Amino acid sequence: MFYPDNYILQFEYFEKNGIKKIYIDKKRNVVKELDANNCFNIEKWDEYLFSAIVEFDFSKNPLRKKPNIESELFEYKNSDDIIFTISKIKGDWIYIECSDICDYVCKKNVGGWIKWRSKGEIIIKLYFTC
Repeated sequence: MFYPDNYILQFEYFEKNGIKKIYIDKKRNVVKELDANNCFNIEKWDEYLFSAIVEFDFSKNPLRKKPNIESELFEYKNSDDIIFTISKIKGDWIYIECSDICDYVCKKNVGGWIKWRSKGEIIIKLYFTC
């Protein structure tokens, strides 16, 4: 994934025989080795997710009271100007809540569970700068 607003490239990586490798195209199993002297910042999923601001499509991925597709929905208007960050991860689900970040002050206490991935694909947008 490439985020042109702040020049962030994201790759899924794995380690094999002590060598870090990244997927260029996971579906076709295209893999490249990372140079030992690279300039990449490698993070585990939880570290990566906890450092992000979350954007999602409420109509397709509504806030839920529990991390379950059958769970009751929270009342939330997608038009509300709210910045969400992640506070919990449970499998393919994340708990997001309004955060006082980037000079933004929460006017409402809004939070709930949404899916962050489906069938191995990320289905939300993640931002790392305001």
